[in-house]
Amino acid sequence: MERSNTTIAHSRLTCVLLLTLAATVVNVWGDSRVRFRLAGDIAEAAAQNLNNPDSETSVRQDYSADFRYIFERKAERWSFDFHGLGLLDASNIHRNPDVSGSIGRSTSEPGRALNLSTQLNSSRRHSIGLLVDQLRFSIKSDRWRVMVGRMPVFWGRGVVYQPLDVFNAHPPTTIDREFKAGNDSLVIERLFRTGAELQFLSILRDNSLSNAHNSSTVAIKSYFPIAEHELEFIAGKHYDETILGMSTALPLGGVLLRTDIAATCADGCWRSVVVNADYSFGVRGGILYTFVEYYYNGLGVSKLSEGLRDLPTRLTTGIQRGEVFAYGKHVLAAGSSVTWHPLWNQSLTVLANLHDRSFLFQSFVNYLPTDNNSFSFGVRVPFGGRNEEFGTLEVDENITVGGQIGVFFELSHYR
Repeated sequence: MERSNTTIAHSRLTCVLLLTLAATVVNVWGDSRVRFRLAGDIAEAAAQNLNNPDSETSVRQDYSADFRYIFERKAERWSFDFHGLGLLDASNIHRNPDVSGSIGRSTSEPGRALNLSTQLNSSRRHSIGLLVDQLRFSIKSDRWRVMVGRMPVFWGRGVVYQPLDVFNAHPPTTIDREFKAGNDSLVIERLFRTGAELQFLSILRDNSLSNAHNSSTVAIKSYFPIAEHELEFIAGKHYDETILGMSTALPLGGVLLRTDIAATCADGCWRSVVVNADYSFGVRGGILYTFVEYYYNGLGVSKLSEGLRDLPTRLTTGIQRGEVFAYGKHVLAAGSSVTWHPLWNQSLTVLANLHDRSFLFQSFVNYLPTDNNSFSFGVRVPFGGRNEEFGTLEVDENITVGGQIGVFFELSHYR
């Protein structure tokens, strides 16, 4: 068995390296670039023994580094994209793969149908791996476009929460949103002279990573522009569930009002809604962008009196898949971003559970010293009591997560 696993790992590594080499060789007729990113998150570690108030706590340090090689070739009727990724994750304390320290991090992999990744080395404190994050071929005509391969999918209009985006959406506290994880997909789009669009989407996943009988997604999305109003309808099958959705966007003066409505039905039906508005205006020679968003989480709970020990199965499943990023039913998000100087930008976000009144404050500053370099640093401060959304949550009788103040940084270099 060990020899078989080693052979599989070597095969995956060979596949990843060959794809990277092929993209490099054909660079004479395409464009390539690289991005190196280093990130760190430092916070006080939660006490592990609730029965002993004097139990030892320490500072938790999580670091990650990734190297992304990007190759693109675009022609009039077709295009090709390839993203190869090298990843290093490290922590100063042992990691429990079954417990997430923050709801902002999914506890499972995307479960792609094709395994184009390999783990080079790992322990309870670090992991090193290689993977193909995107591999897409597109062909188009005046009215049709077909895309096949590993690609990101963007549905929905939420600013922070995305009930219609069940395809590796970014967690609410993520500050690096430049790249989104790809899915093994087929996308067919039909464009109409009126500006309307019809999109067919099919995503294949690895069934062995899911309790569902069928982990694929098949859906249709229709888009209609009506004057300045935009309207979208979604219908499909996601895992073993039926999904229905509607998304709208309407400018009202200088305010853009957007809504997402999603319904997921299996044995029962769960409805989730997002309503948000944003506005930008000048301030002290810069531009201030502001937004407010209300999120009704149909899968959520009103109280967390038992912490994470007695959550509904469907909510737990949504969190593990990276589809849901809130425990509560009613969540409010607000934020702003201001450009103080052409090289300096500051962002602020507040997430609040309207039931227990706990909230999370996050702010970071982004500095762009050159066109090729970016540096961000910030702070995350939760406010909440025990077993409140943004407070300390009990996993079991001895383990708690969350509720700790943290500082973080990200450094990116482009070539």
